Amino acid sequence: MNSGFNVGNYNAPRDLLMIVATWLACFGVTVVAEALLLPAFPDAMSDPMALRCIAAAKNVIMLVLPALLLNKMLTEVSNGNFVSSINRPLTLKMLLTGVLVTVALVPAISSLSLLNHQLLPQSGWLHDIAVSQDASVNAYYALVMTSRVPADWIANIVVVALLAGVGEELFFRGILQGFAVRCGMRGWVAVFVVALLFSLVHFQVSEFIPRLAMGVVLGFAYLKTGRIWMPVVMHVVNNVVALVTYNHELSLGMQCLVGLAAVAGLAAVLRLGGHKK
Repeated sequence: MNSGFNVGNYNAPRDLLMIVATWLACFGVTVVAEALLLPAFPDAMSDPMALRCIAAAKNVIMLVLPALLLNKMLTEVSNGNFVSSINRPLTLKMLLTGVLVTVALVPAISSLSLLNHQLLPQSGWLHDIAVSQDASVNAYYALVMTSRVPADWIANIVVVALLAGVGEELFFRGILQGFAVRCGMRGWVAVFVVALLFSLVHFQVSEFIPRLAMGVVLGFAYLKTGRIWMPVVMHVVNNVVALVTYNHELSLGMQCLVGLAAVAGLAAVLRLGGHKK
C-alpha cells in the first residue's frame, strides 16, 4: 500500500513554524473566548449541554480549524494535498474494514486499560497525579458522557465521537504525522512519536497505555492506506464504543464476544474483496 506522502525537497523549518504559529493563534482565540464568555455564564461548567458545546467549540477551533488551514497553506507549498487523500472518500471495503478492525480491538484496548491501572504505583507523586486526573475526568464524564435521553445520545455522538474523531485525526495524523514523515522520519517512528504525543496531551496517566496503543493503530492505518478518512472512521467508531461501554458497563467477556463477531465479519469482508479481484 502507498502511504501517499511526498518527501522530496522538503522545507521542514518553514512548515514547522507554520504549524506552531497557526495552532498557537487558534489556541489564543480559545483562551480569549473563554476569558470573555465564561464569566457571563457561571453555571456553564455544571451544565452537561453547555459543557458539550464548549468541548465542540474547542475541538473545532483548536483541531479542525488549524488542520484545515494548515492543509490549505502547506498544500500550496507542497506537492499535492498535505493531508493525504483528504478529498477522496473511502471505498465501501475500506469503510467496513476500518469499522470491524476497531470493534475487534475493543477487548484488547480494555485489557490494556486494566493493565495500565495495575502498573500504576500505589503511592508517590505519580499515584497522586493519576488520582487527581481520574477524579477530574470521571466528574467530567459523569456530566457529559452519561446519556439519559435520546438528545444526550445525539449530542454525545456528534461531540464526543464525531467531532473528536475528525478533529484529532486531521491534526495529529494528518498534520503532525504527515509533517514527521515528510521530514524524513521513518514511517513507523513517526507513528509512535505522534501516538506518544497524542496520549500525553490527554493528560490521564491511568489511560496512557491504551491511548498510546490506539494512537499507534490509527497512525499505521493512515500510513498504510494513505487516506486520512481511515483513521477518522476508526477513531469515531472507537469513541462510539466508549460511549456505549460507559453507559452500559459492558463486561470484558461481552466485549470479547463482540470482538470475535467483528473478526468473523472482517474475514468475510476481506474474503469477498478477494473474490472480486
